Amino acid sequence: MKKWIWLFSCVALVFLAAACNGEDPNPDAGHNIDVPDVGPDADPDVGPDADVGPSCEADELKCDGDCIDPTSDDEHCGACGHFCEADFVCSQGVCVCTGGLEACDASCVNLDQDPLNCGSCGNACDAGDVCDGGVCSDTCDAGQEACNGSCVDTDTDIEHCGGCGQACGADQTCNAGECECTSASLTLCFGVCVDTETDNDYCGDCFTECGNNEICVAGVCEIDEPAGVSFSDDVVPIFSTCTGCHGASGGLNLSADPYDALVNVDAQCAGRVRVIPGDSENSYLIAKLEGHADICGSPMPPGGAVNPADIETIADWIDQGALNN
Repeated sequence: MKKWIWLFSCVALVFLAAACNGEDPNPDAGHNIDVPDVGPDADPDVGPDADVGPSCEADELKCDGDCIDPTSDDEHCGACGHFCEADFVCSQGVCVCTGGLEACDASCVNLDQDPLNCGSCGNACDAGDVCDGGVCSDTCDAGQEACNGSCVDTDTDIEHCGGCGQACGADQTCNAGECECTSASLTLCFGVCVDTETDNDYCGDCFTECGNNEICVAGVCEIDEPAGVSFSDDVVPIFSTCTGCHGASGGLNLSADPYDALVNVDAQCAGRVRVIPGDSENSYLIAKLEGHADICGSPMPPGGAVNPADIETIADWIDQGALNN
């Protein structure tokens, strides 16, 4: 019992001492704590999720940090986060169907052909019947074919071009029962519209594929020779500031024949090679210029630094084979 009395006495003394010093033992009690709002009613302009980004024009909205046009943006149609479902597009801030289709149960349908929505939304035709011009019928009109309960013209229907289920691509049209590219500059190759002037897989026609080291130019496969780094034009000028120390004297002569002094030549640091063609990472020249920890002596140049862009040029030249070009 005495033990508990002693414990409560100690606690009382602690609170009494805090009160004497003007300290509130419960600093949150009786004060107005500024706690940021959270939940669905939180202010969207404060807190870690505040919308940041560029200032928007008067007719734009800022959604997810980007300025968007609410009259045409499919992901923010009319308001931020209001996205248009598949088959719909945003027009004047409203998700609508296009191409003469009508919206029925969140889908865009052709009321003239859809057996589930024939003539109007929800008007389903009986089993075995077809939807012909918006009217349920047991047969299709002459010149049309029944495909999945719809009467279609297989000469022009892009979903059933030349026969039921033979759909054309998004960038194609159906003409006389054959899929064609909508652009006159493209050629239909095995169901895909391509530019045979520049396509490496269909160069000049639908049957010519360019090789790994070739590129299609004006419909002809040509050897691809990417512009590389020139040793004489791009690398040697970088060494112009080094020849003061690495001229006729010294262990490295960059003034007379820098190529022969660098490529496949052992460095003065044992076991290292100055330039290893195709391997800038292990070329000692790059290690000295970048000041790697495993170099012998000091980084080059002493008391200064080479422009990082120049080091990158030298590294690219090495990785491209360190040619004497």
